[in-house]
Amino acid sequence: MDAQPYEGVSYYRLKQTDFDGKFEYSTIKSVNFIKNHNGTVWAVYPNPTDLNGVYINTGTLQSDVLQVVLTDVTGKQIISKQIKVNTDGANNFVSFEQISTGIYYLTINDGQTERTTKLSITGK
Repeated sequence: MDAQPYEGVSYYRLKQTDFDGKFEYSTIKSVNFIKNHNGTVWAVYPNPTDLNGVYINTGTLQSDVLQVVLTDVTGKQIISKQIKVNTDGANNFVSFEQISTGIYYLTINDGQTERTTKLSITGK
């Protein structure tokens, strides 16, 4: 848990150490942290994703609905949907069924703040 993440993309990996002192690292994962209007940080992960969607951690919102829009690099809207979010800071999975691999832009709007992040969808 990163209690004070920087806004923007951060990279994380885990280190597992055995009792004999040997260790290995996990693969590197990136998380894009976005500050909303009240300073709460939104996180979109994994990115790149090979899932059928992404997780959005909204922190604690006043609103229980987010507008999520996925557009391609030409600006064509691929998906637009409202999702009911967990207002207790839990993760919310946003499904992107049958989306081709590529680079997209994910826009999140909570009714007061709108933020856009670049999203890479890789092969499944």
